[in-house]
Amino acid sequence: MNSSYQNALEIYTDTGIGVWFTDELDEDTPEWIPVNDGLADVRVDMLRVQESDMTVLAATHGRGLAIASFGYLSDDLIKAEEASFEVYPNPADSYLRIRFLYKNNNAGDLSIFDQSGKQVYSETDISFADNYHEIDVSSLSPGIYIMKFPTANRSYSKKIVIN
Repeated sequence: MNSSYQNALEIYTDTGIGVWFTDELDEDTPEWIPVNDGLADVRVDMLRVQESDMTVLAATHGRGLAIASFGYLSDDLIKAEEASFEVYPNPADSYLRIRFLYKNNNAGDLSIFDQSGKQVYSETDISFADNYHEIDVSSLSPGIYIMKFPTANRSYSKKIVIN
């Protein structure tokens, strides 16, 4: 799957032949322009924006990490990058720790559902001010569950296994 960074006016995306750009998102057939200054014309598997100096890091296939600056990238572009939502240990015995990294640290309600769709755990207004939250799952029977965490911006879900 390709990584993309976008705001209302422009998008950068990684492809099998480098990094490409368009600012014609409202067009039926936008023109894509290669923006490979500082990058080889090789497959790019992942893009990341380094907020401190707005540098684009591109993980290439077989050529390592390439670094380039394509000019100013807006905060909207940074916000488009997916948040990190991790659950561990998985499988778990007695507790799960959730790591949620997002620029605005949204609060949300956490729910866990069993395989029949029945809600077996819920917690409301969880805030990730310190980026971590721990929940006690010792009362859950061994099995496979789905954890859901909807926020104002999007919904996250993870499959979890309880031993």
